[in-house]
Amino acid sequence: MKEKYFVILAFMVIGTAIAVGFVFWSNRNLPSETFIKMQKAANPCFGLSADPGEITCEEARTTAVEKYPGQVLNIEKTTLLYKSGKPPQIKTEDRKVLLVRIKPNDISFLPSIPQNTDSKEAQTIETIGVAIDRSTKEILFIQTFSKE
Repeated sequence: MKEKYFVILAFMVIGTAIAVGFVFWSNRNLPSETFIKMQKAANPCFGLSADPGEITCEEARTTAVEKYPGQVLNIEKTTLLYKSGKPPQIKTEDRKVLLVRIKPNDISFLPSIPQNTDSKEAQTIETIGVAIDRSTKEILFIQTFSKE
């Protein structure tokens, strides 16, 4: 009787070892770019670190989603040329930002969208980009992106 359980246990251990080996073997040929894309899809903050005095990717993500609820598609660290003020006192400066791209749950709250959400313009909006200043955590602007 003990032999029967030993054989079953041995098959289970060997089967588990083969399955784990197969998983490692099948992932060894993934190009690093593909693997990084898979990780970024699961965690948009993967690989983004904050410099001293800057907000983290997670803080930017939270800030954007609190203001514009939806699914975060990706987050990018970049520098933008930002214009502020009104003519003739327009200031232009480089601002370090985190761009958070979101697929919004509802577009009716967006300031740049006509109040009539049945309009053609409103129906073509698929995602929005939220630019968040990395040092002040201020939302600088949002940009809408159409399906087309």
